[in-house]
Amino acid sequence: MVRLPVNHRTGTGVTENLALKNYNRALRKTLRLVELLKSCDYRTLAIGDGGNDVRMIQQADIGVGISGREGLQAARAADYSIGSDFSFFSGVSGTSLFNSISLMAYNVFYTSIPVLTVVLDKDLSEKTVMQNPQILLYCQAGR
Repeated sequence: MVRLPVNHRTGTGVTENLALKNYNRALRKTLRLVELLKSCDYRTLAIGDGGNDVRMIQQADIGVGISGREGLQAARAADYSIGSDFSFFSGVSGTSLFNSISLMAYNVFYTSIPVLTVVLDKDLSEKTVMQNPQILLYCQAGR
């Protein structure tokens, strides 16, 4: 078993330090990109959903924060704030119209009908066809 060195001052290991460095590097790149676009007289729009996006949202000309799982930090720092879903505007909700038992019964019933027709299919006896000749004419017509 290999033990990675731990920084005793911060209590983090090597992998955590690398992850934090990469995260901070990516955050600085997005901030530099916003600054670069603003310096070229472009309008910038930043959309974020968490606390890590607050600086980017504040740096942009127009900031949109999405309130959701990661909290409300981005929504509070933004010029405009929206919820995590658009159910209020579209009228669509994430809930099912039917309960799960009804859906299961529907699926089982309608998928079993074709199987049952094949399993329960029987040929007519010669006696039945001779007693009802219209059956023969019906079958010969291809109906």
